[in-house]
Amino acid sequence: MNDASSPVLASVLCLRLVDFARQPVMEQGRLRAQLDSVAGAALRGLEAGRRVVLDGSDGLILVVPGAAAAALDAAERALAAAAGLPLALGMNRGPVILLNEAEAALGGDGIVAAVQAAGFAQPGQLLLSRSFHDQLAAELPARAALLRAAGSFADAGLRSHELFTPGPLRAAQRRQRVLAAAAACAALLLAVVLGLRLPQWLAPPATLLFEITPGGDVYVDGKARGSTPPLKTLELRAGEHRIEVRHGQHPPMQLDLQLEPGQKSVVQHRFAPPALLSFDVTEGTEVFIDGQSRGRVPELKRLELLAGSYRIELRHPDYPPQKLSVKLDPGERSTISHRFGAQAVRDKPAQLIRQLRRKLGFD
Repeated sequence: MNDASSPVLASVLCLRLVDFARQPVMEQGRLRAQLDSVAGAALRGLEAGRRVVLDGSDGLILVVPGAAAAALDAAERALAAAAGLPLALGMNRGPVILLNEAEAALGGDGIVAAVQAAGFAQPGQLLLSRSFHDQLAAELPARAALLRAAGSFADAGLRSHELFTPGPLRAAQRRQRVLAAAAACAALLLAVVLGLRLPQWLAPPATLLFEITPGGDVYVDGKARGSTPPLKTLELRAGEHRIEVRHGQHPPMQLDLQLEPGQKSVVQHRFAPPALLSFDVTEGTEVFIDGQSRGRVPELKRLELLAGSYRIELRHPDYPPQKLSVKLDPGERSTISHRFGAQAVRDKPAQLIRQLRRKLGFD
């Protein structure tokens, strides 16, 4: 194995389902579902970007690189939510390291000692290592003073572990833990080596570089992340992301990316320049584009439109409407010209008759 990361100091909580492997498949599924609910309760109050949940063969491991007190709070929430579940908990403070990047395998004394502590615990019980106790004492001496010594326990390699608990322990419980320690510890250590995933906070972020012309609003997974320019780069966690860039009336640019840790990707897109449509028509004319009013001349002087074909209708209160179609290319400048006044000289008598009939209510 190659060292792929420097050790990270973290609090590690191991949640072990006692005798899980002996249960029927359907019962294992039920227990797993309950354990997921317990893990959800434990995670409440922990910042999403500063916690990692790892799957083991008969439980879960929660890694918290922040304060020990926050990890202990999570453990106590798990205990409160685990009523009726055969759940044993162990906690340690120590180094966690990425052992092999290709296999995403984690190791380190931080995980190993937490697994061992969980192997000594009975259902409904939380055991804490000496290193976790000392870290908690450095952070919150008053809270560490409430912990009670649970005794020393020997693992399968006859190494001694000094453990603590939030409450007093009975001697009978300690004897039972010593008898069960070797088998439980071996099973959980195997899960650590084979069943864990690389936590996101250990992996370097991916980087996006934006080359958007003339610019746009950047959205990642539906959330606004800024406008480019001035935004040039953006760091994201490894994994799947939906990138969207919006610019005015243009259809948004959308891109689905699978980003790897440390990967650098360039997001390039050019929004076509709009066409500019000007109006040289009789004052009072209302302009309709594809059936939608866009204003009256002279207040309306010009419109920016995306390249494409449009139906133009010019309406004046005293004359029949004029209809035409235009096709605009990107960046094109075009002018619609029409004078209703030339027809007014010839049709003035008829125009006056129509206005009189409308006033008298005949039309």
